Amino acid sequence: MNITIAHLHKSFLVHHRLKNLFDDLSFSITFQHVLALLGPSGGGKTTLLRILAGLEIPESGSLTVDGKNVRFDTKSLYHYRQKLGVVFQQQNLFPHLTALENVMLPLTVVQRLEHAVAKKKAEEILDQLQLSAHQHQKPHQLSGGQGQRVAIARALITRPQFLLFDEPTSSLDPEMKSEVLELIAQLRSFQIPLVLVTHEMEFAKKCADQVIYFSNGKIIDQGATKHFFSHPKTEELKRFLELTRGVDHL
Repeated sequence: MNITIAHLHKSFLVHHRLKNLFDDLSFSITFQHVLALLGPSGGGKTTLLRILAGLEIPESGSLTVDGKNVRFDTKSLYHYRQKLGVVFQQQNLFPHLTALENVMLPLTVVQRLEHAVAKKKAEEILDQLQLSAHQHQKPHQLSGGQGQRVAIARALITRPQFLLFDEPTSSLDPEMKSEVLELIAQLRSFQIPLVLVTHEMEFAKKCADQVIYFSNGKIIDQGATKHFFSHPKTEELKRFLELTRGVDHL
């Protein structure tokens, strides 16, 4: 998979003043399975993920995914988003629906599939993710890890062009976090490319093919995972990896 961004500009109002986050951001990266976006909080990685998801619109610049230009008008974004699967920090499951009903939603509401067909597909994906025993439970009856796995099942159900994960383990305790990280690693078998924002350095080392490190809206370093972690090119990246290495081992 290839993602190319050219001359991207994105700003936000902060305390009634316009603050530039991305100022002429450009890069191109190709990866087979997983691209990890790393960096300190506020560095721009989550905003970039939301632009890739069609949820944030830049003031100018272009986004190309596998050679196809993404247009940022309302109609084009509606069709583009249908090709994606997105998992956020919070599960965003509908509390009044069961796990099965939550997973069925993209099929019945967006793709307009018949109920019986959608139900069968949802049951199959829940079984693949070892959630069959929980399919009739509502979100409040699920553990944090189970709920996040249901959210992943919902993202996978439409067989998207690629998946986007924004810190999917940030609100979980260590045991649940490990469970979800293991599941994300297993998603390679679905052969769907994945872009992941994470602070889990050890996980990024194990599962990512390529890594981009952001700070203050700029790319400080990018490259293949093996060389990225073993031969950081800048002092800033070296310090960041040293700090997060200590956190990973706590």
